[in-house]
Amino acid sequence: MTSKPFIPPVGTRVEQYQPAGVFQVPGKGEAEQKFAQGAFDGSVGKVVPITMEGRTIGSGRVISADVALDGSGVTIVYEITELSDAS
Repeated sequence: MTSKPFIPPVGTRVEQYQPAGVFQVPGKGEAEQKFAQGAFDGSVGKVVPITMEGRTIGSGRVISADVALDGSGVTIVYEITELSDAS
C-alpha cells in the first residue's frame, strides 16, 4: 500500500528551499549557478503553482524569498491559497 503524501490545508505557510544548481560550460565542464540578491523580489505577492514530491498540489502566494548570501540557493515561503482536485 502506497501512502499519499501529506498535503497542507489552504492557509498553511510552506517553506521550500531551491538550490541554484549547476550548468554546463562548453569545453570547460560544470560551473555553479548563483542567484543574485533580490532575484526573486518580483515574485513576492504573486500566486504561483506549488509542487511537492514532483506533483503540483495547488497554488500559493509568495510571502518571502530569501537568497543565500553566497547565492547558492533561495528559501521561498508560500501561503497555500488553493488545492488542486488531484491533491
